Amino acid sequence: MKREDIERKLDTAVSGMIPEDMFKRISENIVSVDAERIEKGMKRKFNIFGKGFVGVAAAACLLFAVGVVGVPYYGNNYVPDSHVDIDVNPGVEIVTNKKNKVLQVQSTNQDGAAVIDGMNLKNTELKVAVNALIGSMVQKGYIRNDNTGILVTVRNDNEDKANKVKAEVLNDINTALSTNSVQATVINQTVKTTVDAKKFATENNISIGKAVFVLNLAAKDSSLDAKELAKMKVSEIANLVVQKGIDIRDIVDYDSDDSIWENIADAIEDIDEDEREKGIATSAAVENTTVSAAASGISADRAKQIALSHAGVGSANFTKVELDTDDGVRVYEIEFKVGNVEYDYDIDASSGAIISSSSEIDD
Repeated sequence: MKREDIERKLDTAVSGMIPEDMFKRISENIVSVDAERIEKGMKRKFNIFGKGFVGVAAAACLLFAVGVVGVPYYGNNYVPDSHVDIDVNPGVEIVTNKKNKVLQVQSTNQDGAAVIDGMNLKNTELKVAVNALIGSMVQKGYIRNDNTGILVTVRNDNEDKANKVKAEVLNDINTALSTNSVQATVINQTVKTTVDAKKFATENNISIGKAVFVLNLAAKDSSLDAKELAKMKVSEIANLVVQKGIDIRDIVDYDSDDSIWENIADAIEDIDEDEREKGIATSAAVENTTVSAAASGISADRAKQIALSHAGVGSANFTKVELDTDDGVRVYEIEFKVGNVEYDYDIDASSGAIISSSSEIDD
């Protein structure tokens, strides 16, 4: 085949692949003293080995420039980087880019859908999304001053980035809780996405973060069923951990003044005080008291703190603190006085929930 024939065939093939307006779009961005002449040549089907090759070269340069600038821009702004799961009973997941801008907020269960209903958090800062979601959970009654548990999970393939995002999210959650005048136990963890956790999360309609948590917990105690744990609220799981005395400090970290482990410490302190008061240190007495403390879920001191927090006072003169049973439910009956105001509280000894409260002025 002659050179002329080869050139003609290549010319026909290339001309068929390149859109007719390509050269025009390229030439508009290239300063040329003879743009009109080249454009006319393009319309006649350019010779790839002649002037037409200038257009191809220009297109290649433009595409290269777009690649150099556009690919990193796309990666930083539109590619998912971190996944932040917030589980109470509602479960929500925040997906962010490398700049911690929100790409998507989605629910992991029906209650989560109620939390994000009406919200458009796309392109907002992560902290804005966290504050909005926590505020919504408080307003809709999912987070209350009743020993509510919040599980925060951050997933990122880069462990340093995951820890950094987690620290920021925990700070934002504590700020949001303080703003809304509520207290909650915040449990947090950082994990890398695993296939097993994803599958378990999908099957049980929970977030991947909660899936990792319950799978790890079930692995530590063979008496626990991960599927049953998945149905429970985080606060209920926390109470179960206390009752069974499971050490889960190798699974999660804590970021709260009133964590599970402080409740355990309070229970142990109560035992020690009882022993000192009675002057008896028999193994049977210790065992019975341990069971009683574990069954109650919270200590008397914790119950007093819940009552004071609800009343909005820092200290008081307690006139009654008794553990009683009402219709099979263990309840702390607490009475205290601040100035000339008398307060009366009944607090669930298992969950820390306030069953009833009242106050009156003592004339």
